[in-house]
Amino acid sequence: MPQLVECLAQLKKTCVIVMIYLTEAHADDVWPMGYGIKQPTNLEERWANFDRLMEKHPKLGPMIDYKFCDKMSNDFNSLTGAWPECYFYTRPDGTCQFQVDINQSLGLETIEQIKTFAVKNDLLF
Repeated sequence: MPQLVECLAQLKKTCVIVMIYLTEAHADDVWPMGYGIKQPTNLEERWANFDRLMEKHPKLGPMIDYKFCDKMSNDFNSLTGAWPECYFYTRPDGTCQFQVDINQSLGLETIEQIKTFAVKNDLLF
Protein backbone atom coordinates (compact mmCIF):
# COMPACT_ATOMS: atom_id res chain seq x y z
CA MET A 1 0.00 0.00 0.00
CA PRO A 2 2.82 2.50 0.62
CA GLN A 3 3.83 2.22 -3.05
CA LEU A 4 0.26 2.92 -4.17
CA VAL A 5 0.03 5.96 -1.88
CA GLU A 6 3.34 7.27 -3.23
CA CYS A 7 2.19 6.74 -6.81
CA LEU A 8 -1.13 8.50 -6.17
CA ALA A 9 0.67 11.42 -4.54
CA GLN A 10 2.62 11.92 -7.77
CA LEU A 11 -0.38 11.42 -10.05
CA LYS A 12 -2.53 13.74 -7.94
CA LYS A 13 -0.42 16.67 -9.13
CA THR A 14 -1.98 16.37 -12.59
CA CYS A 15 -4.87 13.93 -12.23
CA VAL A 16 -8.13 13.52 -10.39
CA ILE A 17 -8.05 10.27 -8.39
CA VAL A 18 -11.28 8.25 -8.20
CA MET A 19 -11.62 4.99 -6.26
CA ILE A 20 -14.51 2.60 -6.77
CA TYR A 21 -14.88 -0.14 -4.18
CA LEU A 22 -15.95 -3.37 -5.86
CA THR A 23 -17.14 -6.73 -4.68
CA GLU A 24 -14.79 -7.83 -1.89
CA ALA A 25 -11.74 -9.69 -3.18
CA HIS A 26 -10.67 -11.09 0.20
CA ALA A 27 -13.95 -12.08 1.83
CA ASP A 28 -13.43 -14.89 4.33
CA ASP A 29 -16.87 -16.29 3.54
CA VAL A 30 -15.82 -16.67 -0.14
CA TRP A 31 -12.03 -17.17 0.02
CA PRO A 32 -10.96 -18.24 3.55
CA MET A 33 -7.77 -16.18 3.66
CA GLY A 34 -8.11 -14.80 7.19
CA TYR A 35 -8.57 -11.10 6.44
CA GLY A 36 -11.61 -10.82 8.71
CA ILE A 37 -13.79 -9.36 5.95
CA LYS A 38 -17.13 -10.74 4.80
CA GLN A 39 -18.75 -10.29 1.42
CA PRO A 40 -21.35 -7.53 1.93
CA THR A 41 -24.99 -8.35 1.40
CA ASN A 42 -26.12 -4.74 1.00
CA LEU A 43 -24.68 -1.37 0.04
CA GLU A 44 -24.34 -0.22 3.64
CA GLU A 45 -22.07 -3.18 4.40
CA ARG A 46 -20.05 -2.50 1.23
CA TRP A 47 -19.53 1.12 2.34
CA ALA A 48 -18.55 -0.13 5.81
CA ASN A 49 -15.88 -2.37 4.23
CA PHE A 50 -14.66 0.63 2.22
CA ASP A 51 -14.53 2.75 5.39
CA ARG A 52 -12.52 0.04 7.19
CA LEU A 53 -10.06 -0.03 4.28
CA MET A 54 -9.59 3.74 4.61
CA GLU A 55 -9.11 3.39 8.38
CA LYS A 56 -6.57 0.61 7.90
CA HIS A 57 -4.60 2.77 5.42
CA PRO A 58 -5.02 6.37 6.65
CA LYS A 59 -2.57 7.81 4.11
CA LEU A 60 -4.64 6.45 1.22
CA GLY A 61 -7.83 8.44 1.87
CA PRO A 62 -6.35 11.92 1.34
CA MET A 63 -4.97 10.82 -2.05
CA ILE A 64 -8.46 10.04 -3.37
CA ASP A 65 -10.60 12.88 -4.72
CA TYR A 66 -13.81 10.89 -5.20
CA LYS A 67 -14.88 7.64 -3.53
CA PHE A 68 -17.66 5.39 -4.82
CA CYS A 69 -18.97 1.89 -4.24
CA ASP A 70 -20.20 -0.32 -7.02
CA LYS A 71 -23.88 -1.21 -6.75
CA MET A 72 -24.78 -4.60 -5.28
CA SER A 73 -25.59 -5.72 -8.82
CA ASN A 74 -21.87 -5.06 -9.54
CA ASP A 75 -22.65 -3.04 -12.69
CA PHE A 76 -19.30 -1.21 -12.81
CA ASN A 77 -17.37 -4.44 -12.41
CA SER A 78 -19.53 -6.21 -15.00
CA LEU A 79 -18.97 -3.42 -17.54
CA THR A 80 -15.24 -2.99 -16.95
CA GLY A 81 -13.88 -6.28 -15.59
CA ALA A 82 -12.14 -4.28 -12.87
CA TRP A 83 -12.20 -7.00 -10.17
CA PRO A 84 -10.07 -7.68 -8.23
CA GLU A 85 -7.98 -4.56 -8.92
CA CYS A 86 -7.61 -2.38 -11.97
CA TYR A 87 -6.47 1.14 -12.80
CA PHE A 88 -7.93 3.36 -15.51
CA TYR A 89 -6.59 6.53 -17.09
CA THR A 90 -9.38 8.60 -18.57
CA ARG A 91 -9.63 11.69 -20.72
CA PRO A 92 -11.18 14.84 -19.25
CA ASP A 93 -14.50 13.86 -20.89
CA GLY A 94 -14.49 10.60 -18.90
CA THR A 95 -13.73 8.21 -21.74
CA CYS A 96 -11.18 5.54 -20.91
CA GLN A 97 -7.76 6.20 -22.39
CA PHE A 98 -5.95 3.22 -20.90
CA GLN A 99 -6.67 0.34 -18.51
CA VAL A 100 -4.05 -1.36 -16.35
CA ASP A 101 -5.15 -4.69 -14.94
CA ILE A 102 -2.94 -5.99 -12.13
CA ASN A 103 -2.80 -9.25 -14.04
CA GLN A 104 -1.03 -7.50 -16.93
CA SER A 105 2.71 -7.81 -16.74
CA LEU A 106 3.85 -4.27 -17.53
CA GLY A 107 6.82 -4.22 -15.16
CA LEU A 108 5.54 -1.06 -13.45
CA GLU A 109 6.85 -1.44 -9.94
CA THR A 110 8.36 1.95 -9.10
CA ILE A 111 7.05 5.50 -9.26
CA GLU A 112 9.62 6.35 -11.93
CA GLN A 113 8.52 3.39 -14.07
CA ILE A 114 4.88 4.43 -13.76
CA LYS A 115 5.64 8.09 -14.57
CA THR A 116 7.78 7.11 -17.57
CA PHE A 117 5.05 4.78 -18.81
CA ALA A 118 2.37 7.47 -18.36
CA VAL A 119 4.41 10.11 -20.20
CA LYS A 120 5.42 7.73 -23.00
CA ASN A 121 1.79 6.75 -23.56
CA ASP A 122 0.49 10.34 -23.24
CA LEU A 123 -1.61 9.45 -20.20
CA LEU A 124 -0.98 12.68 -18.30
CA PHE A 125 -2.45 15.96 -19.48
